Amino acid sequence: VGGRKNDIANIERAVHAAGFRAEGMMLQPIASSLSVLSDDEMDAGVAMIDIGGGTTDIAIYKEGQIIASKVVLIGGDLITKDIASYFAAPSEHAETLKKTFGSAIVTPGDENEMIEIQRIRNRPSKEAPRSELNFVIEARVEQIIQQVERTIVAALPLEELVAGIVLTGGTSMLSGLTEKFQSELRLETHLGIPGGVTGFTDIVKSPTCSTAIGMLLYALAERRRREEEDGNAFQAMFRRLGTMIGNYF
Repeated sequence: VGGRKNDIANIERAVHAAGFRAEGMMLQPIASSLSVLSDDEMDAGVAMIDIGGGTTDIAIYKEGQIIASKVVLIGGDLITKDIASYFAAPSEHAETLKKTFGSAIVTPGDENEMIEIQRIRNRPSKEAPRSELNFVIEARVEQIIQQVERTIVAALPLEELVAGIVLTGGTSMLSGLTEKFQSELRLETHLGIPGGVTGFTDIVKSPTCSTAIGMLLYALAERRRREEEDGNAFQAMFRRLGTMIGNYF
C-alpha cells in the first residue's frame, strides 16, 4: 500500500498536535474490514464497501487475501448537497431530510406522501412528494454502485464473490441501501456491524465506528504479537543461560 508522503506527514502532524503519537498508518478500507468481516467471508470472496461522508472505500477479498482496494470520492455528504441544491434547502435541513425521509429506492407510495421542505434565505417552506427526495438520492446511489461494480469486475467476476457484499460506514444506514445494492448487483448484501469489542456496545456497535474499531483491533493484535515475541525471547534467554550454567558445572 502506497501513499503520498505529504499527506502522511500532515496526518502525523495533526496526531502529534492533538497530543498523541502515530504508531503506524493503515488504509481505511482494510481497517473497516477487520471489524466487520469474518475469516470465512474473506476466504469465500467478499466486497467490503465503507460509505462514509466524503468517500466510498472498497476492499475486495478472495481466499483470505485482499486482492483490490479503491477509494471513490463520493459519499453521503454529496447526497446531502444534491438534496440541498435540488430543493434550495439549508444543508442541515437537507441532512435531516435524508436521514428522516430518505431512501435509496423510490417506491410507489412515495408519490402520495408529502414532506415539508425548509428553504434558504427566508424563502417560504413548501411541500413536495417524498418521491422527489428519493429520486435525488437514488440517482447518486446508483453512481456509487456503478463505481463499486467497476472496481469489482476489474479484480474478479462478480459471481466469485460468494459471500456477497458487506456495507458499512455512516451512509450505509440509509434506508433501502442494502436492498438497492442487492437489486443492482444481484449479490447478497448485508449491513456490517463492528465486532470483537465489549463494553459501550450501544455506542460502538454501529457502522459509523467500523474504521475506528478495526484500527483498535489491529493495534491490540500487534501489541499481543510483540508481547509474545518479547516473552519468547525472554524464555529463550533463560534457556541459554541455563545451558551455560549447566555446562559450566
